[in-house]
Amino acid sequence: MNQGSQDHRFPRDQNEDHGTGRDFQERCSISSKILHEVVATKWRAGDHVGAFACAVGSELVFFQGIMWDSLVVSSGDSLRKYFQLGEQIIRVVQVPSTHAPESISEAMNVIRAQVEPVLTASGVHGWRESMSDTEDFKNFPCPTKDELSVATTARLHGLTPTEYVRKQNQTASELSVQAFTAMNASHADEAIRLMYASDFTALDAYLVESAEAAGDRQLFTVHCRWELAVRSAAMIKELPQNFSHAVAITRSGMTALMSENDAARFLVSLPSV
Repeated sequence: MNQGSQDHRFPRDQNEDHGTGRDFQERCSISSKILHEVVATKWRAGDHVGAFACAVGSELVFFQGIMWDSLVVSSGDSLRKYFQLGEQIIRVVQVPSTHAPESISEAMNVIRAQVEPVLTASGVHGWRESMSDTEDFKNFPCPTKDELSVATTARLHGLTPTEYVRKQNQTASELSVQAFTAMNASHADEAIRLMYASDFTALDAYLVESAEAAGDRQLFTVHCRWELAVRSAAMIKELPQNFSHAVAITRSGMTALMSENDAARFLVSLPSV
């Protein structure tokens, strides 16, 4: 693929407790569909790198769910085999092909062609018919390496990842103080709004920090995981007027598509309400 050394990773940590039964597979399926839907929206908004990241993320999180369902739920294989297969897929997708895909659609087909023999060798079959239609993005050119680099710099506002995380965490802390001040003044609506802004600013910092720790230099996972958090939070129809209840519901919504351990790590970093 024309991204060369780009680091493709699943949009969530593979070394985590994924839960039991089919819940995890269902979460992966929902996440994959959401990311697929986001691609066109981001492209039309001019975020071509974000569109490409979400297209790749949609593919990888789909494979994650299929592997979980086939190897762990249906066959009862060990988690070790699941993790090993995931690592194989990551290595395969990272290898550049001799032909650079011209469109996001073609890039997705390349990924599927790369992954298929790995899944087949591990006994994972019958997944192609349930995958999304890549033709949706045949008119979306793949971003170049230069575009990826520029987008990463812009995403971090010209700062290093460490500097950006520090800045965002400081902003989140200031917003939370303002939220508590508003609450103490009996301005519940304003307090809820400010804490919402604080939590999502902290999430932004958390995702960038996690991407940096995972070696995701181009922040593909940040694009994907941010969209999943925003979309899942947007499913909340109405918030109560009670400050603590509203914040709890919001936090539950924004972490609904995270793994349990990932959500727990993020939530423990937020101020108690």
